Amino acid sequence: MPYRNSTYRSPLFRRYREIPPKAYQSLLRFFREHEQEIACLELEERFELLFAYAEALFGVGAYGEHLERVEEIIELAFRHNIEEHQGRDVLQHCLLRKAASCFHLHQLERSEYVLRELLRINPHHPTAPYLLERCLRRRRARRLLGLKAYALAFFFLSGVASLL
Repeated sequence: MPYRNSTYRSPLFRRYREIPPKAYQSLLRFFREHEQEIACLELEERFELLFAYAEALFGVGAYGEHLERVEEIIELAFRHNIEEHQGRDVLQHCLLRKAASCFHLHQLERSEYVLRELLRINPHHPTAPYLLERCLRRRRARRLLGLKAYALAFFFLSGVASLL
């Protein structure tokens, strides 16, 4: 659904627009101070604020909270048929950020699942294959580390047993 083509903007939205896009702390503070008012805004303004808030959360490394908000954005996008926002494919962008947040939170299986879903949507996505490869490599390294720990424990136990 394309947004309405209205020139009217709420006073709250105009105040949000005064904040520089990369001023993540200011965006986070603004959203938290006005969360109830934002929930009452029209769809276009609410969606843009929520999208900017999620980007700010990701930008400051608040990956857990980012995961919650990105789910909300995906749900809104599906419910209201929002395909693009600021020249980006909403679903693909959100899925990539969701996978990256999971990766940073060491939820590698979940990250891998989301990336595979993203690659089903767009097999030629420029970034998803690289992040998927990093997930797979890290999962492999985690398994090898576990095997090394068992081998080391077995080695020490066999040494102790031979001393007895």
